[in-house]
Amino acid sequence: MLLQATGSPQYSDRSTGPVSPQTASQGSMADVPSRLVALQAENRELRSELDQLRSERASLLERQRRVMELIGTKAPEHLVHDIRNVLNERELLRVLTEDQLK
Repeated sequence: MLLQATGSPQYSDRSTGPVSPQTASQGSMADVPSRLVALQAENRELRSELDQLRSERASLLERQRRVMELIGTKAPEHLVHDIRNVLNERELLRVLTEDQLK
């Protein structure tokens, strides 16, 4: 429930926006089943999206765990720093080997 600047309560409806209590109580009972069906469909969509996001999160966490294992990092918060160190060391090694080959 929202309060307008006038102080009167207003109910929020995701599909149509704010609805005053008078309009909400005057709504047709025939409207209820269609709103219920719409809310159930939206709920199914949101649950599907949640399942997909959980799956993506699990995949990303596994990828992060494997990268951490490869470079020997123990804490996820150090991952970017440690990867930067590995890349800097690789660049240094490349420069040193180029100098030795000349």
